Amino acid sequence: MIILPFLHFFCFLVCLYLAVFVLYKDSKSILNRTCSILMLCFALWNIGDIIMHNPDSTITKGTVVIMQSIASIGWIGFASAIFCFSIAFSKKEILLKKKWFLFFVFILPLFFAYKQWTNCLTINPIRQFYGWSYSWADTIWTYLFYAYYLLFTLLAICFIYFYGRKTKKIIEKNQAKIITYSIIASLIIGTIFDVVIPVLGIPNIPSLANLFVFIFAVGLFYAIVKYRFLTITPAIAADNIISAMDEFLILLNQDGNIITVNKATLDVLQYEQKELEGKSVKMLFQEDNLKKNLLEKITKEEVIKNYDSNFLTKNRKQVPIIYSSSPLINEEGIVIGTVIIARDITERKQTEEELIRAKEKAEENDRLKTAFLHNISHEIRTPMNAIVGFSTLLGEPDIDNPTRNSYIDTIIKSSDHLLSIITDIIDFSNIEANIVKITKNEVNLNSVIRSLYEQFLLKANEKKITMVSEPGLPDEESIILTDSTKLIQIISNLLNNALKFTHQGQIKFGYAVKYKLIEFFVSDTGLGIPKEHHQRIFDRFYQAEDPILKLYEGTGLGLAICKAYVECLGGEIRLSSIPGAGSTFYFTLPFEKPANKVITTSSPIKETGFVFPVKKKILVAEDNDSNFKLISYFLFGANAEIIRASNGKEAVEKCLSDQSIDLVLMDIRMPIMNGYTAVKLIREFRPDIPIIAQTAYVDERTMAFECGEFSGIISKPFDKKDLLKVISKFI
Repeated sequence: MIILPFLHFFCFLVCLYLAVFVLYKDSKSILNRTCSILMLCFALWNIGDIIMHNPDSTITKGTVVIMQSIASIGWIGFASAIFCFSIAFSKKEILLKKKWFLFFVFILPLFFAYKQWTNCLTINPIRQFYGWSYSWADTIWTYLFYAYYLLFTLLAICFIYFYGRKTKKIIEKNQAKIITYSIIASLIIGTIFDVVIPVLGIPNIPSLANLFVFIFAVGLFYAIVKYRFLTITPAIAADNIISAMDEFLILLNQDGNIITVNKATLDVLQYEQKELEGKSVKMLFQEDNLKKNLLEKITKEEVIKNYDSNFLTKNRKQVPIIYSSSPLINEEGIVIGTVIIARDITERKQTEEELIRAKEKAEENDRLKTAFLHNISHEIRTPMNAIVGFSTLLGEPDIDNPTRNSYIDTIIKSSDHLLSIITDIIDFSNIEANIVKITKNEVNLNSVIRSLYEQFLLKANEKKITMVSEPGLPDEESIILTDSTKLIQIISNLLNNALKFTHQGQIKFGYAVKYKLIEFFVSDTGLGIPKEHHQRIFDRFYQAEDPILKLYEGTGLGLAICKAYVECLGGEIRLSSIPGAGSTFYFTLPFEKPANKVITTSSPIKETGFVFPVKKKILVAEDNDSNFKLISYFLFGANAEIIRASNGKEAVEKCLSDQSIDLVLMDIRMPIMNGYTAVKLIREFRPDIPIIAQTAYVDERTMAFECGEFSGIISKPFDKKDLLKVISKFI
């Protein structure tokens, strides 16, 4: 057994070396510190056993007791040290920063060391042929020490093992496996030699636990060599940071040739490391001036800060970057190369371009809006001038009937033109404010086509243009679900444009079924639209910028309104046009059939000659004198008695006092009491009387629908035909 002291001494040196080595590698790392403390515990354990297991007869019992007390710091502190090491290894370092935890971890080994020094753990050193042995005291403190030793060691094994199972890093898995196996082997064999054998009283076998702990030291050393465990040096840390960084990093020698690049550079530029190493950095740039200036600055050892440029990928695609460069200086102060750090600014460039485009578009919209306002001022003033002028001429004496009728005809046409302009402005305002409401109902497409044909035929005949309609389905199959008002307005706008820009030839319109869509078309043989205007023709205000279209009256909103309504209805609009040959506008709508395919027909109301078969009494709730007079004129001769209420309160009182009233025309905005309140009060005692709302506001039309109290709605301005058509539905 003369070899035992030398084995202990060898273990002492190895453990001491490992303690110094890992601390030298990174003294600030908690993992390195705990590992170093653990190795020092093993070293102290072994230094005590150099004397304990020395058969030299000159060693006294007192010396053995002293050395055993020194060694006890190692074998008692071992359990706490390996527990702290496992916590650091499993990335739970935050526990080691808690004061209560550190107190608990350190107070236990200090307490048991005190008990060892007061002969409460190991006792009765006895000389053996191999040196000295001792016995465990039969006290509560011995069993508490066993519990502390096993608990902390097993917890350490669990922390390391389960962390190895959880981590996704292969290197850490292998490290955990090696350390776990080596601890378990050391623990089992050491416990047998230092605890089980003395308890069983088996003689002549020395306590060799500290030698078998050497298994753990070997495992740790293997993990260091094989998997670079605990070898986190500043250089390695820098390598890891450089590999993980998103920025491009390129190291150049003094000649501007590439020494190495990081992973981000290879990933984005699509090169392999060997394809760049030794090549000039010029291969990554396109601009000749930049290449020259960059190499000059590298040669002159100058610093470049935040310079915009483009890298070239392997496929010669440009990647916008912002880069900086700086000379690399060694410890002797000699420049040995250059480092370039660059950032991919593709997203920033795209954002800048989008902002520029948005700014240009906003400026263009502003120009178009200004031009539109000038144009709309002219468009409104022109019919207004005719209305005011010819209305004044009607009051002149001595004008004959043909001249008077000519004046009236001009006033009517100018009024229609002005109404069309105002309607366009209101519609477009609703579109801009996103308050367009779609109300789907059953629409007979053939009836719509026939009605529009009759409506526009007169204008076509005046210009000697042939008008052709082409319905695509028989009447019984031409009923779909859509917003009839919006559909009629879209086709009307397109027909108005066709009539405006066509001077000879024909206008053809209709529809055809294509798959699950209805495709409408309006075709003309007019001026046509140059190809460069096709993309912009549906933009708002665009007509105001077009020199050809400026020659024709209009707001420039019609096609923009058409596009918005078509999209609201779930379709698309496009055009095909050849300058000088004409244009064809197409738009699609979903072919949505109603649940019950019933053909709806209605008898047209003639503007003149309509008479109620039985005399009717109609209450007109209207605060505006002119509007009341107009309604009275429209109903003159229709076998109807007209009575008036100037506000909502008066309308309620008259309906309550006069049960013979057959129908109420209710204005929405009136003094004292508005139409909403009035209709609710009337419904309380006359729930069945027809009440028709009349309003000039689009939002009020929607509110009147949602109110649910009105029998019908008519929008101002309306003519005699519109009024009679609505009234005839109810009386």
